[in-house]
Amino acid sequence: MSEGEKKMVNFRVEQSQRRKWEEHVEGSNEYTSLSQLIRLAVERQIDEPDRNEGGLDAATKDRINELVERSRQTEGKIDRMQDRLETVEKHLQEAPEDIKELAGEVFDVLPQKPSDREVKRLFSDETTPVIGDVVESGKIEDIAGYLDKKEYEVRRAIENLQQDTSLVGSVVIGDQERFYREG
Repeated sequence: MSEGEKKMVNFRVEQSQRRKWEEHVEGSNEYTSLSQLIRLAVERQIDEPDRNEGGLDAATKDRINELVERSRQTEGKIDRMQDRLETVEKHLQEAPEDIKELAGEVFDVLPQKPSDREVKRLFSDETTPVIGDVVESGKIEDIAGYLDKKEYEVRRAIENLQQDTSLVGSVVIGDQERFYREG
């Protein structure tokens, strides 16, 4: 067959399909005949093989690949942030050196655990807060005042002692928590 020679191609389709194609041609400014619609559709299919893969053109595939890459980058950032957060939480849970040192000072001034009978008497508000080197009241505020430290530092030191040892106990009298040495 020579280059300019045209060959006729025939094929059969259902009548409903043919009507659908003809209606498309009638409603289109691009096609003047059913033959033109079929020729152009075949040419486009051959010229744009990327459309065969899920109906996506190259630009859409590029955009999807870009979004997938961004998603991976975001996941990486989230993973790194989670690692940092875990590190920060670990450091917050560990008492800093100054609190560890203060914990020793606090422990030294805590009163001994009173017997059940002595609890109310010893920890009453009428008790002298400090006797000698011991803060008999067991109150955070009195311990902080005696050691010239802030109340939140003393509380953190006591929490550290309670977490790391079983040597510090407490009792609540009224609305006030009192701390003492166990044993």
